[in-house]
Parts: sequence; C-alpha cells; structure tokens
Amino acid sequence: MKLSKRLLTIASMIPQGIPCADIGSDHGLLVEYLLNNKLVPSAYASDNKKGPFSRLNENLKKYIDLGLVETNLSDGLDNLPCKYKTVVIAGMGGELIGEIISKNINLLENIEYLLLAPHGKEKEIRNLLVNHGFRIKDENVIFEGHFYEIILFEKGSQNYSEFELKYGPINLMKKDQNFINKYQTRINSNKEILVNPHLTNERKQEVKSLIEEDFYLLNSLK
Repeated sequence: MKLSKRLLTIASMIPQGIPCADIGSDHGLLVEYLLNNKLVPSAYASDNKKGPFSRLNENLKKYIDLGLVETNLSDGLDNLPCKYKTVVIAGMGGELIGEIISKNINLLENIEYLLLAPHGKEKEIRNLLVNHGFRIKDENVIFEGHFYEIILFEKGSQNYSEFELKYGPINLMKKDQNFINKYQTRINSNKEILVNPHLTNERKQEVKSLIEEDFYLLNSLK
C-alpha cells in the first residue's frame, strides 16, 4: 500500500506501542499502515459518512476479524473507548477539529497523545490543547499541493509565548524549509491581494499586518 507524504509523516509521528484511534478515518489507510507495520498493537477507526465507513470496514476486515481493530460509524470522539491513549484527527479544517475536541473535552483525561493535522487555525488548536493540560511534543510542515502542519501534543503542562503558539515552538526550533516556504508563500500571496484596487482600507491594513508579522518571523529564523 502507498500512503501520501502527509499520511506517512503522521504515521512516523504516532507514538509506537500504544492503542491508537483515528477519527475521521476515511478509508482506513492510516490504520491499515500502522497495523501492517506493527507500529501500534490495536486501533480504532471511525467515520461519520456511510460510504467511507463501508470501505473502511472492507479495507480493515483482516484486522477486524483478528480483534485488532474496532470501527464505529459516529461523529468525532463520540463513542471513543477509553483504552485508546493516542488520538489522530487529520484531514479536516482547524475549526472543525477544535469543535470535535471541545464537544468531548472530558475525554481528554483518558488521552495521552493527540496528533492533529488541521487545515488552518493552528494557533487556535495550540491554544485549546495547551489550556487543557497538553504540551507540544513535535511538529512538522509538509507540502503536498498545499502546506500542512502536523502537531503532536502530549499530556503535560508548559508555558508558551504568543509567538510560539502562533507559529509553533518546535517549528521555530527546527527551522524546516517547508515551514519557511509556507510563510514566504503567504507573504507573496498577500502582496498580490494588496494590488486589488477594490480592497477596503480595513482589509488592506489587515493584510499589511499579516505581511509584517510573517516578515518578522522569517527574519527571526535567520
């Protein structure tokens, strides 16, 4: 089986030897890869759409029959058994991921690791988890037609600056080229937006502020 660069990176960041839940598992490819390579002892896969859920069960039938996978047609963390100490939520907007976690915030007591790959709203996600007893263990930025940030949280407390919460403390430490490219690309895109003659003054100031913040970031990495 062949995984995308994004899913391979997610798989490489998952703590090994711990039962893992993949929320919004789609066709179950990540879970299949984890079990094929014996990276986790057991897994839980859920999806809230009947089509993907049906294919998920087909793809994981061998492991379901062996009692290594539980599947569930449900929303978010609803019905998540407490034995799964690592939870993966990827392939969704950051706002939706935040809603999924906030809806079942009490379940965080049983979770040791959260591996999240939000499409945007990364600062808000970091804020949410840090405010509920998690710290940032690892981060990676992947480019696959789009820049994806992948963040691994672990149970524990740590203080972060607003700058670290916005851009990611591990990202700032690693200074990875994909991380740099993401914000250079955003600067270029925002410069193009400023050329629009119909831009309101309020929107123009917002875009200028974003450009200045990203310039500050890139200069701080030199």
